[in-house]
Amino acid sequence: MSNGKVRICFHSNMFNAAHGGGNHTREMYEAFQDHTKVEVFKHSSTKGFADTRIHNPKRSFSIRNLFAIPYFFYRSLKGIFSLCQLLKQKNIHMLYFRHDVDFLQLYYIRLIFPKLHIALEVNASSTEAFEDAFLANFLKRIELFVFSRVNVVYFITNSLKQYLNYHGSNSQILPNGFNRKLLSIVRKRDLQKTIESNQTITLGFLGVVNNFIYRYEFIKELSDHLDKKRISHRIILFGQAHVLEPKSNIEIFPYLSKWKAIELFCNEVDIAINLPVRDYTQPQKVFEYAALKIPIVLHFNKGLKEVFNEEEFFPCNSTAESYASKIEEIKKGKYNFINSKKTDCKLFGHTWHSNRDIVLSDFFKLNLAKN
Repeated sequence: MSNGKVRICFHSNMFNAAHGGGNHTREMYEAFQDHTKVEVFKHSSTKGFADTRIHNPKRSFSIRNLFAIPYFFYRSLKGIFSLCQLLKQKNIHMLYFRHDVDFLQLYYIRLIFPKLHIALEVNASSTEAFEDAFLANFLKRIELFVFSRVNVVYFITNSLKQYLNYHGSNSQILPNGFNRKLLSIVRKRDLQKTIESNQTITLGFLGVVNNFIYRYEFIKELSDHLDKKRISHRIILFGQAHVLEPKSNIEIFPYLSKWKAIELFCNEVDIAINLPVRDYTQPQKVFEYAALKIPIVLHFNKGLKEVFNEEEFFPCNSTAESYASKIEEIKKGKYNFINSKKTDCKLFGHTWHSNRDIVLSDFFKLNLAKN
């Protein structure tokens, strides 16, 4: 650290993701940019394992998958050359690695740079896309082995850590966060007024909508149930979507910048929706909705329970029909305290800047211990 600054490289294949909610690594990268004692660099991976599983959400055992394993090893090795070059040229002190790229790349980096401080953020398992138990268990063993070889593993929830059955002493829980700029945004939309004036209610969703995680089919089914209940509504999706059967009252804005999407979201949306996700996850967009003080209808899973209180939201079951019923209750004025449903002070301890400070503190503690 000849110039007194810590040089950190952020590695992810999501830096240029075109969706309204932004992404974790880019948000963390920008938070570190604000720190006077840090110099940051970023590196995007070539498309790898995580990208492939999105387009092939269910992989069963086949001859093709047998050939896919050695190809996976080859592609992981091929994708790290430019990253190694950056790490060496810039004399990087810390590599912040988002677990949306090939975890084998991380192991190769550890072998090449044994003294490099590696911080790994884990928000899911890269192996769960495989239906075949042999393939899933084979890759999971490698995945957990790689976890044990980094300096710090940051799981977004304790539920995820338990799900992966990881017991390494190098792990800790670091929940998702939000950009603190969101707290200063003033909403122009008022759900209470929309209900009282019997206007069309507008639902909104920030993020990617595809067949792997956030399903357009679910949103369409939700709209169909609202039609049956004769609730006048429109749904706005801010992000990428693979739509085979468009519907007139569902609008999609796929290529807006994050802040343009959020501005439009605040001006147009009465209720934010978060689609059902795996029980161990903790969607970033829920933090963003909460920071914007937008009423939220969602399936309240274990991951969210680790940070939020259920009464801060409008919780429902994981079916589209349940979502529609909850929105019907809201529309009928069952809740007279809609605008008082806000998150408590715990939320303010989960900004990207506070997460940044934790990661930096861990870096200095571990390096002091080495010296």
